[in-house]
Amino acid sequence: MSGGNLRLDDAIPGLEALDGVFELKVGVMEAATNGKGQNVAEYAAANEFGVPGKIPSRPAMGETLDANESKYAEGLGDLLMAGMNPEEALGQLGEKVTADMVKSISRWETPPNKQSTVKAKLRKTGGRVGNAPLYETGAYVGSISSEVNKV
Repeated sequence: MSGGNLRLDDAIPGLEALDGVFELKVGVMEAATNGKGQNVAEYAAANEFGVPGKIPSRPAMGETLDANESKYAEGLGDLLMAGMNPEEALGQLGEKVTADMVKSISRWETPPNKQSTVKAKLRKTGGRVGNAPLYETGAYVGSISSEVNKV
């Protein structure tokens, strides 16, 4: 501890030794495909970062992580301090981050779709989906998952 800041690896004995042992991945995994066999990660990236002149950036995943970074770190620290093993603790954290990303993607509104996109989505979905910039078929939101790997 220095300057009033508590580092997790100072507070939790043995945590520093675990660095590089496990990794947590959250988002659209490489193998995720939609009902047509298309790779979901490709259009998730296009929405997250945008495509100049075609798709505006809608960084739902990145903004979720940025907005909740300290909450995630504290939550992981709490699980580890309570004696949970690191792999299980990361698994629980992954479930929380996944749920937060799904919520963010489902509620995303800005920038809104162009009117022509709204009309096309209404036609394609039988009127169920219009101005939901990150939702049409549910493949993107349904592909958000997490995994813990030993490295």
